Amino acid sequence: MGFREKGIKKLYLERLQLYRKYADIVVDINGMANKKKVVNNIVEKSKELYNSTFDTFNL
Repeated sequence: MGFREKGIKKLYLERLQLYRKYADIVVDINGMANKKKVVNNIVEKSKELYNSTFDTFNL
């Protein structure tokens, strides 16, 4: 993996960490009832994020 790919992966993981932190906050506020919905949303967002991260770098 080249330097550029490592940078993209690091950026992606940092963003994903922020989404996870956000999900924890939402779960704390809304209780456990919405946890599955939030997790599914996080999965979808992370897919979009992954794709947009690579689009940003024109890969």
